[in-house]
Amino acid sequence: MFTPEYIFRGVKIFCYTGIRALREAANRRRRSRRVLYSDDPLMASTRFWMIGVALFVVALSVLEAIRWDGGPADKANITACVGGIASIPWSFVKGSTGSTGSIATIAWWFQAPGKEKTQIATSYNGHFYTKNTERFAFLPNAGLSLRGARPQDSGDFSVQVQLLQARSSLVTAGRTVTMSVTDTPPATQDGKLHVTLSNVVRDDVTKDWRVPLYCGHFVFLGHPPVDVIWTVFQRRKDASVDFYRNWTAYRNGFGDLEGNVWLGLDKLHSLTTSHKFELRVDLQKWDGTTLYTTYSGFYVDDASHNFALHFDNFTGGNASDGMSYHRGRPFTTKDRDHDTASYNCARMFHGAWWYGACVWSNLNADYKANGSVPSYDGVGWARFGGGLFSLKFSEMKIRPM
Repeated sequence: MFTPEYIFRGVKIFCYTGIRALREAANRRRRSRRVLYSDDPLMASTRFWMIGVALFVVALSVLEAIRWDGGPADKANITACVGGIASIPWSFVKGSTGSTGSIATIAWWFQAPGKEKTQIATSYNGHFYTKNTERFAFLPNAGLSLRGARPQDSGDFSVQVQLLQARSSLVTAGRTVTMSVTDTPPATQDGKLHVTLSNVVRDDVTKDWRVPLYCGHFVFLGHPPVDVIWTVFQRRKDASVDFYRNWTAYRNGFGDLEGNVWLGLDKLHSLTTSHKFELRVDLQKWDGTTLYTTYSGFYVDDASHNFALHFDNFTGGNASDGMSYHRGRPFTTKDRDHDTASYNCARMFHGAWWYGACVWSNLNADYKANGSVPSYDGVGWARFGGGLFSLKFSEMKIRPM
């Protein structure tokens, strides 16, 4: 039976051939040249239409004889890892017109960029043949598996299936994928794995965080496999980036993801809308003392609510609670005053924050080296060491609860 998909594709071939024939006939007439089969353009176009009908029937025959039933789509891009196994699980079924036919051959080819196409394996009479049995293996019924992938294996892999039909006619169909072989390890810093929220999977039963790793070397770091998985949205480590910026800058974000950074209020809102997050704040004094604090149910409102700060509870850590005073407060910058003070707290304390009237924390304020003196316009956290001292380091990060 001809399925609607095959009929549609056949009609496209039929129409294209007919239109091309009419154009060819008209061009020949205008150029006063002799038409191949007749001087009459109408007769010529009729002949071309007849050819189109024949091609239409042949196309339907091919489409019905072999139908791809699995594996990557034609012209797809796939990725493999250096040293890993790359599988291309192509499979096909014989259609109604080819149900009485038999598979003549299946051939696999490889073409590196700028190189000639070479045959790497074949299947004949149910037997798989290849010169390199250690690397290539057959995957039923037209797939291929490559072991020990290497960078030089990047290129086009293709398969060609030949089906022997009645009256000894051959029907051929093929597919091609472009494979890239990479050896990109996960990003590590200070011996820990750093990934984005899209990379993590949480087991709802064991509450473990897991990271699917496809490439690169990984050292097991305990249970769960990665014990700290966060998305950093604020970091201060030196004075190289100016944080005294306007509303637009704080909405869009600025800085370097590996250094001083503010991810952006719009991004922070988008990240925290799906469900609530745990917030962790890491701090370091100039004498090397490090402390942290955590909060549950963290999220940030949208622009219509001026990105107000929300969380459920202060859940602990060995630092003081520097955020509860700011809970429910909208964000304020030097050019957008949303605090409850009679003046602009961002201007007064050279920062941008969820100010009230005004601060118990101020991590986006001026970076002051060797901040040994209490300073409300420095990178501060309430009562960290007895006052609002300017800190050497701060980092705010979130992960789903």
